[in-house]
Amino acid sequence: MVEEIDLREDVETLKKDISKLRQDISEITQKLLKIGKDETDAARGRVRIGVQRLIEDVGQAIGQTRKRGRETFESVEEKIEERPFLTLSLVSVLAFIIGLILGILFDRNSGSSTD
Repeated sequence: MVEEIDLREDVETLKKDISKLRQDISEITQKLLKIGKDETDAARGRVRIGVQRLIEDVGQAIGQTRKRGRETFESVEEKIEERPFLTLSLVSVLAFIIGLILGILFDRNSGSSTD
């Protein structure tokens, strides 16, 4: 009879220990989930900051490229205005050379297709 009482006490103690273990595991799981969420939020924040910096850098690069393009265009425009006849002559010569090259290419292509 004493052994049966001891056994019941041991079973009750074991049940309490198992219940406490479940509670501890649940608390640990909740803490780990919170830590994971906090780390995820922190990583998300770092990524967001990185993306914002990248967007700003790209915006600055685009702005600088536009500025250089405008400056180059204005410089070319000034050169053309300074020497309009020279510019016209150069364009005419280039057009003539391109025409000659294209003419030669078309003559070769048309000559080889009839062979």
